Amino acid sequence: MIKAIFAIDAFGGMGFNNKLPWPKCPEDFKWFQKNTTDHTVVMGRKTWESSDFPKPLPNRRNIVVSSNPNYRAQGAEVWGTNWIERMRKLDDQIKGDIFVIGGPRLLQESKLWIKEFYVTRWKGAYQTDVKIDMRTFFTDLRCRTVHPSRENNQLTFEIHIPWLSI
Repeated sequence: MIKAIFAIDAFGGMGFNNKLPWPKCPEDFKWFQKNTTDHTVVMGRKTWESSDFPKPLPNRRNIVVSSNPNYRAQGAEVWGTNWIERMRKLDDQIKGDIFVIGGPRLLQESKLWIKEFYVTRWKGAYQTDVKIDMRTFFTDLRCRTVHPSRENNQLTFEIHIPWLSI
């Protein structure tokens, strides 16, 4: 199954200066790790180059999407412009899940094929230079589950699904 996992602030902010804009949160990292370990993660080049996580992410198949045919990412596969088609084929061939983890362009481009969206939602507003358009991205999704944070009252963990999903 193709899924997405990402974090946003109250206004759709996702990053600042190629890092996460909010304080480090072990509970959020555990949520990410629990859901993606032993699965495939697909990310854009800037997400890969972020200093906020190890490269490659351990115990996962790492795929980096880049429009540069010469781009190399040590420890990861690099896919080009036909990445959605390749991801859909891969989904039919593997037992585990595929998680699109960012950035916003990849999330938007793959949205039609994603069956579940795992969203860490930070309640505050942070200084960001990378955003997802909240007005459009969540309009055809419905929140199925909300897990309040046990350690940090500034965030919740949510699972959204498309309205048309059964």
